[in-house]
Amino acid sequence: MTDVAFPTDRFEWHEAASQAAFVAYHATNSGGAVWAGGFSSDGSHLGVISTVDGVEVSVDTTGADERRTGDMMLTAAMHDLWFHRSVSLGEIELPLVVEFLADDREHTVDDVARTFRGVRIEGDSRWIGFCDLEGIRLTMTTTSTAGLTLSPLPDPMALPEFPPD
Repeated sequence: MTDVAFPTDRFEWHEAASQAAFVAYHATNSGGAVWAGGFSSDGSHLGVISTVDGVEVSVDTTGADERRTGDMMLTAAMHDLWFHRSVSLGEIELPLVVEFLADDREHTVDDVARTFRGVRIEGDSRWIGFCDLEGIRLTMTTTSTAGLTLSPLPDPMALPEFPPD
C-alpha cells in the first residue's frame, strides 16, 4: 500500500486574492469590522464579510462568466436561502409551504446607484442579491434592509482572515 502525502499548509484567502484578476468588494457603510470570507483557490471568487450596524454583510466578488446566467444565480440563491431556513426550523412537519419573494434592492457601488436582483423567503429577513458590473458579479447576502455602499477593498493583503474576537 502506498502512503499518500497530504499538504500540511492550507490555501489562504490572501493567496487567492493575489491570483484574482479583480479587486474584491466590501460593504463600507459604518467602518465596522471587515474580514475574509469564502474564496476559490484560483482567485475566481473572493468573499469579504463586513459588519454594518452590527449586522453581517457578505459580499462575494466573482469574475464574469456567461455560463452563470441571472436565472442560474437566482436558483442558487433560492437553494442557499432554503438551506439556511430549513436548518433554522429544526424538525420539519409536512406539508410545508415556502414562498420565495422577488426582492430587488438598490445599493451604491463605486458611488453609483445599482439595482441588485434579489430574493428572500416570506417571513425571513435573510436576503441574497446580485449585480453585474464590467467583468465581475457582486453577490450580497445579509439580513440588513439598509441601503448599502460597496467599494473595492483598499488593501486586500491587509484583510484579517478571521472575524474579531
